[in-house]
Amino acid sequence: MRRDNLIAALQDIDILEEPNIRVNVYKCQHGKRKYLCKECGGSQICEHEKIRYFCKECGGKGICEHGFYRRHCKYCQGSSMCEHNIHKQYCVECDGSHLCCHRKQKVFCKDCGGSQTCSHNKVKSACNSEVV
Repeated sequence: MRRDNLIAALQDIDILEEPNIRVNVYKCQHGKRKYLCKECGGSQICEHEKIRYFCKECGGKGICEHGFYRRHCKYCQGSSMCEHNIHKQYCVECDGSHLCCHRKQKVFCKDCGGSQTCSHNKVKSACNSEVV
């Protein structure tokens, strides 16, 4: 059903009063995509309550023969892996997108003020100082 027809149908039964409200027909009552909602019994949820494509027990296509996510498997040369068998975004030699100009992960770089550094210039998870 097209969006305009849906809005017209909803107006006829007095659910919508304003015609300019955007209606997302792909979301369920829980605010998730219908086909991925566990509560609604979405079509892409398997009997193990996981996304069917990534379920190891069901043999989902997103899992390789080594038991890893196919795109992250260095043995299968997944799409996320570079020629150096490192995730592309973290590879120093390939100038990964998650690295700063100091060749460190952006979020942990003290010089760049990464989001995971505290006011004491330490990694937040390793900082023992109490926040004041």
